[in-house]
Amino acid sequence: MTKINNIKLIIFSVLIIITLTCCGEAPLPVETQLTNPCASEDISAYIAGIDDIAKRFEGKTAIAENTSPENLELIIKEMQAIGQELEILDTPSCALKVKAALDSYIFSESQCYFGNYAVEISGKDSQEKKTDFCSLALEQLAYYNTQRNALSE
Repeated sequence: MTKINNIKLIIFSVLIIITLTCCGEAPLPVETQLTNPCASEDISAYIAGIDDIAKRFEGKTAIAENTSPENLELIIKEMQAIGQELEILDTPSCALKVKAALDSYIFSESQCYFGNYAVEISGKDSQEKKTDFCSLALEQLAYYNTQRNALSE
């Protein structure tokens, strides 16, 4: 008998829960006016943020160019930290290509300098792979600049 009473209690509880959830307050009306994430003031703010990141990264690459390979470790970490700042930057949908282009450039340029560092540390020359990342980084920088300029037009 207790099994039947338990089943009845469970069914009754489920019915009460369903009734309470169905008969709650009506949902609040959704705001009908949607904001445009690509409005000129939002794009201007985004461009200022991404330009700051790109400028600081370029400053690190200038330092890395004049640093001996065995002393690149700290600079590479700083370059990667700047790249991580890009990841948390709030990006409007119309600027996703710009963000992806800068992210790709930052990754490849960091890998280029990491290749220089790894060759020095390991003593093994991997000039081919090092050159691949360096060449790729230059192409990605050009693509980023194209996308960045198109966004600000």
